[in-house]
Amino acid sequence: AGLEANSSVRLLIVEHITSPSAVTMPVERIIKLCRSRNVRTLVDGAHAPGQLHLDLTDMDPDYYTGNFHKWVFAPRGCAFLYTRQQWLEEMQPCVISWFWQKSYQKRFEMQGTRDETPFVVLPHCFDFVETILGGFEAMREHNQQLAKRGAAILAEAWGTEELSVPESMRSPFMRLVRLPFDGIEFETSNEQSDKINNDLTARYGVQVATCFIQNQAYCRISAQVYNEESDFHRIAQCMLDFKEVLKNR
Repeated sequence: AGLEANSSVRLLIVEHITSPSAVTMPVERIIKLCRSRNVRTLVDGAHAPGQLHLDLTDMDPDYYTGNFHKWVFAPRGCAFLYTRQQWLEEMQPCVISWFWQKSYQKRFEMQGTRDETPFVVLPHCFDFVETILGGFEAMREHNQQLAKRGAAILAEAWGTEELSVPESMRSPFMRLVRLPFDGIEFETSNEQSDKINNDLTARYGVQVATCFIQNQAYCRISAQVYNEESDFHRIAQCMLDFKEVLKNR
């Protein structure tokens, strides 16, 4: 309905997995809908590589970009850009250098003097997953089960619940659990989330993301192979202690 009411739309940008709320969007359906209305799609897949099995040929977006540092163990700055065949020639990087008149891949490959280390080590990151962790499917199964147990630990300790999300749209490695902050008044903003996050790190040496959804405070947990259930028990207790700090301010 939105596209029909706004005929001037030419590009739709959608997250594959939303960062604050950890929801997996039905991007295949969205892409088909947009293409039927002559609207291009750019899928922001920052959290998708490693969490989801990606078949971009089958998905067929106009553009797709994703990071390897979040879930594939690569250094920051290691990402990829996929462009549909028909748009390759018109694509130009924001920073141009010697190869600006060459092929699509060359134009984006050469962007002046920069550290190429993140790209060089990426094959070793894939090798680590395949040889040490038993492959991506094994890693996904482990992390998904750990995230599920971690969310249950927090919900039980806090007397709250997970964010209600259809199972088909639940992020494999990330979960949101409502924080036990009932009765505590504060501004429901990104700035307030940042303050909570910084306070937790400074006071307890833990890092966890918080956000507000429909004026409710949530904690977003992530599960990777280096996490243990004890990490989630620690977060649960830290947040209960922090609740008392907030009440006494």
